[in-house]
Amino acid sequence: MTSRRTGPIVALVAVFILGLAPAALAAASLWDVARDGDLAEVQRMLAAGADPNEGNDDGVTALHFAAAEGYLEIVRVLHEAGADLDLAEYDGDTALVNASEFGHVEVVKYLVDEGADIKLESSRGDLAIKHARRRGHSDVVKVLRAAARRPPPRQDAGAGQFGARTRVYEIKAPKKYKPGYANRVAAVIGIN
Repeated sequence: MTSRRTGPIVALVAVFILGLAPAALAAASLWDVARDGDLAEVQRMLAAGADPNEGNDDGVTALHFAAAEGYLEIVRVLHEAGADLDLAEYDGDTALVNASEFGHVEVVKYLVDEGADIKLESSRGDLAIKHARRRGHSDVVKVLRAAARRPPPRQDAGAGQFGARTRVYEIKAPKKYKPGYANRVAAVIGIN
């Protein structure tokens, strides 16, 4: 049994014997501080060269944690630092799926506006909209439905994806189809 005077000393010696210096105990990963919502520390770590796409053992990145927790400013900072919006974790979930599942509508809006792919499926075959619908997040479902109805971004004539000058053509449905045609097609392919 240790006395009051020797208790802290024994604990300190044990820390150093095990090789755990105080700096090692204090070190945290980018995904830890993102999960905790520490915007200032996320910014500091990114400025010091932290990789915004580095994940933990399960492939969960700081962006996944920030989206799941609803930390919009951290999501923005990570994206501006180069975080891949469509990077999937171990089970195929993206940041958009995480934000949708937990009902963080502002994060979902940001991710969609910045180009996150709403049609990526998790390893279970689920889309972000399915997660939102299953959890009863109707506001998120509305955002994702609106995004599904938007035409894909146009590429202006110039160096296209094939490396040469390309032309962009818009394809429209024939006039005989009623205005609700796009909604029915969206329902058939499962994005509603």
